[in-house]
Amino acid sequence: MILQGTTIDLIPMEIGHLKGLTEAGQSREIWEYLTQKPLKIEDFEKYINDSLKKISDGCYPFTVITKDGTIIGSTQLRNHNTIHKTIDSSLTWINPLYWGKKINFEIKSLILDYCFSELDILRVEYVVDEKNFNSQKSLLKIGAVKEGIFRNFRLYPSGLYKNSIIFSHIKEEWITVKQKIIQLMKNEITYPEKFWAGGFLYNPKTNEVFLHKRDGNTKFNPNALAFFGGLNEKNESPEECFVRELYEEIALKVKVEEVIYLDDYLNVELDTYRCVFYVISDITKDKLTLGEGAGFEWFKIEEIFNQKITEKTERDLHKFISKIQIQ
Repeated sequence: MILQGTTIDLIPMEIGHLKGLTEAGQSREIWEYLTQKPLKIEDFEKYINDSLKKISDGCYPFTVITKDGTIIGSTQLRNHNTIHKTIDSSLTWINPLYWGKKINFEIKSLILDYCFSELDILRVEYVVDEKNFNSQKSLLKIGAVKEGIFRNFRLYPSGLYKNSIIFSHIKEEWITVKQKIIQLMKNEITYPEKFWAGGFLYNPKTNEVFLHKRDGNTKFNPNALAFFGGLNEKNESPEECFVRELYEEIALKVKVEEVIYLDDYLNVELDTYRCVFYVISDITKDKLTLGEGAGFEWFKIEEIFNQKITEKTERDLHKFISKIQIQ
């Protein structure tokens, strides 16, 4: 079955795709966090043949192809459990030339729609290397739920076992998730002309958040912990506003693509639209310079609510904890 998208199609994998997949998969970046590392044509031949042999065991291997006929990668559904109606969608890769072009969102949309609409799946699972922060950010952005860490879950070609993080989508969430992916692909998320944008840093290795301490002279919530942020300037997007505020307040330079969406809503008390984000980081505070406020610090998630924090900060952190399922 061919899954047809807007810019790409997913077509059933076959040995005739050998040349195209070999050319698409030559970058070592692709395989850094995967248990396979095919680079030679004979490696890809084995990769394709092994995938095709597993079809009878609940594997659905697809080749990713652009509308002009260029093969750019592959995605697979594996371990289809027809009794419990679950499936694994962990193995997706594309040529780095096509990274950052929202193609991964389109792949996920096609795969999830196929799973929930055609295969009658109830749960789609993703197994991600603990250090593969880009994949984790991508999954969180499209509404996947982080469920926990499986220790020594994958054996890599180096001979090392590594921890994996488990994410999932479930059927009941699909309508909302689908709309979110459509918005991400079309840049349809819109905000008022004037808004507040801000957020925090998160270190998944230590389960800590990095927050800002307001000074005693601020009009609202003096001497309380809050997010880094402020009102937008000129034609800034919320992400650009947050990036600028991080630099102005703590001299931290981050890229817009590193910013992860958490939530947005109307702050009724201040009649200001509030856009909240976070950035994955393990930077130490000694590498930062305080530009505004009274200070900054890393805090353990389980301890943060013992501190004096603003009402909106508390609300948004509870949303964050619920989203990534931190225990």
